[in-house]
Amino acid sequence: MGEVRRIVAVPPEALAVDTAGHPARGAPERGRVILVSNRLPVTILLRAGAPEIQPSSGGLAVALWPLHRGGDGLWVGWPGELTGGKASERAIISKLRSERLAPVILDSRLVNDFYHGFSNSTLWPLLHYFSHLAVLDRTWWESYRRVNEMFADVIEKLARPDDTIWIHDYHLMLLPGMVRERLPGTRIGFFLHTPFPSAEIFRILPWRREVLHGMLGADLVGFHVYDYLRHFRVAAMRVLGLEGEADRLIMDGRVVRLGAFPVGIEASRYWRTATQDPEALARLESLPGELKGRQLILGVDRMDYTKGIPERLAGYERFLERFPRYHGRVELIQVGVPTRTHVTHYRILRQRVEEIVGRINGRFGTPDWTPVKYIFRPISFGRLCALYRYASIALVTPLRDGMNLVAKEYIACKDHDGDGVLILSEFAGAAAELGEALLVNPFDPEEVAGAIQHALTMPVAERKVRLNSLLVRVWQGDARPWGDTFLGALAACESGADIYPPRLGERERDEMLVAWKKAAGRALVLDYDGTLRAIAPRPDLARPDRPLQQLLRYLGKLPGVEVLVASGRDRETVDRWLGALPIALAAEHGRWLRDPERGWEDMLGGQSPIWLARVTEILEQAAAVTPGSFVEPKSASVAWHYRGADFEQADLRGRELEERLGELWEDPPLEVVHGKKVIEVRVQGVSKASVLLTWLARRPPVGFLLVAGDDQTDEEMFERLPPSAWSMHVGSKSSRARLSLPDPAALRNLLHLLGEVPVEVGP
Repeated sequence: MGEVRRIVAVPPEALAVDTAGHPARGAPERGRVILVSNRLPVTILLRAGAPEIQPSSGGLAVALWPLHRGGDGLWVGWPGELTGGKASERAIISKLRSERLAPVILDSRLVNDFYHGFSNSTLWPLLHYFSHLAVLDRTWWESYRRVNEMFADVIEKLARPDDTIWIHDYHLMLLPGMVRERLPGTRIGFFLHTPFPSAEIFRILPWRREVLHGMLGADLVGFHVYDYLRHFRVAAMRVLGLEGEADRLIMDGRVVRLGAFPVGIEASRYWRTATQDPEALARLESLPGELKGRQLILGVDRMDYTKGIPERLAGYERFLERFPRYHGRVELIQVGVPTRTHVTHYRILRQRVEEIVGRINGRFGTPDWTPVKYIFRPISFGRLCALYRYASIALVTPLRDGMNLVAKEYIACKDHDGDGVLILSEFAGAAAELGEALLVNPFDPEEVAGAIQHALTMPVAERKVRLNSLLVRVWQGDARPWGDTFLGALAACESGADIYPPRLGERERDEMLVAWKKAAGRALVLDYDGTLRAIAPRPDLARPDRPLQQLLRYLGKLPGVEVLVASGRDRETVDRWLGALPIALAAEHGRWLRDPERGWEDMLGGQSPIWLARVTEILEQAAAVTPGSFVEPKSASVAWHYRGADFEQADLRGRELEERLGELWEDPPLEVVHGKKVIEVRVQGVSKASVLLTWLARRPPVGFLLVAGDDQTDEEMFERLPPSAWSMHVGSKSSRARLSLPDPAALRNLLHLLGEVPVEVGP
């Protein structure tokens, strides 16, 4: 029935939208949805001393108000400045709560520093690539952190265990992490409505680590387009050193999913207003006379420096210079909605726009033609929809925009028999969806001028093909509500295909200690780099410290306990670092095995692969063009390390290497293994797993076996262990291990604990 009601309200072309097979609304079936935004989605009016609440017209409020009204959840946010005294404030708060709106009350100083200061004078310009305008003020930062804590206080009091919390936008980037600390089992989503800049820009922020930690408190972090997602992922990996894949990051043992969810509009609302609203119809009737038959070019923006209004006007001015035959035949109406008028940058922007408008009208205007009509005030919704419907061209050219819904609003007011060309900035998020628009670089006035001329001369058939494709895409966004899509993805975060072993808890630790104490024979098999010792920038910097040597010596001398350290390093290094200890050693991922009594044994029988020199040359070529990477040659294998290289460059080079090496056919066959920031080429069949099984087979059966490792080369060991073994992944990646520990220090602590437990030695 929902689809039938929706189709009745749409124009004929929307019938082509295929909604069959789309999943049902994705909101979680259990618990409430608690929406959280900087501002509550309402305007508070006092009539005869009594508060009256009306829904706001902002994009977020319009997008999510139906979700709030149709459910039983809450909406947390700042209600704005409350005036009228204590009695009035109490009445307003009571009225808000009756509408399931939970206010966060902020004093004027906090509002100034948090909202006008850090949010809009630090984060806003930085996120939109205007880093030169970002003010880095520590007092503002402290207020920003304090307000996020106040939001967390309110959420903590209101949330139930089965609630879903959905936090919005750059004002509250710290909040997901704060809520995670207080309510660790809660499902949390975060959506950023602005762009996320490249890592090089974002790293300017002194508090970049705190902001990233905050956002990563969510289970799902959403963006409008994939480019923003990619920038965020790279920033998190560079700044925090996290590991992850295209759509996820690993944070404190949790999987944080990343997704692109382009926000849509309620297209049917714009269509109905443009075609049925009395004010819109009256305006449509008057426009031809006012414009005297001229074609209308329309710009609609908030008066913000990110919207590129001066640059747009420069492009229009260049159009009038290059194509004088259009003088008197076109008119640009530029609507500039006032915003942040008390901020200096915005006052300067308004003055600059007015100067450019005056210059254009002075240069090209005539007594009966004004090239630019500039409207600096909000206009009614009906009048706006009439302008959208009538305009031949919409000029939507922000310098940077998270999405830009004006582009979609313009399209929604058209029908398949109508006319209209969208000229859209390639730096707007909407460009990723609306590819049939004429995409332009807003910084290039020549390109903007050329696009206007192209739009005016475009054949009717081409205009209709482009417009109809855009119509389908805009109406699809209406047919699949954006909020439901995000919440559906958030609900699905609980069940992933990857295996992330649980952290070793107190119960598992106690079980392990009991098993250790009672077992007849105990064996510890331990990887070195990343497991016993933290990863170092270069292999030669990872030599064992004295406490580690003492720990391994102590464990190796315990009665009934045997220790094997299995490393990927070359035999000489392993022997130099650990050879004096009473433990077994394996080097080069299993080529070499040393028992304290028998010395080193070559598991390949002294044969080295003939392909080693050729493969080393290939890896050396990669290192030469990848700064920060290097090659580590070994007796029967060779490794390319890129832990010190640029992440994106090394990732690309690594994929190229894997593809090239995978094409080699050699005898004995080679194997390419991608470990933790290293690619190693070795003889197929020689591995830590094979040497582990060989070592165990030479000993009496053990009743307790602990195997610990941190990367892909250790997964082979985990795969081939008996179910009774205690396999331990060190780090925060997907693994086949039974349990996990956060870092090498945690493993060392566990080994110390095992060493302190008295063992029962058999007769």
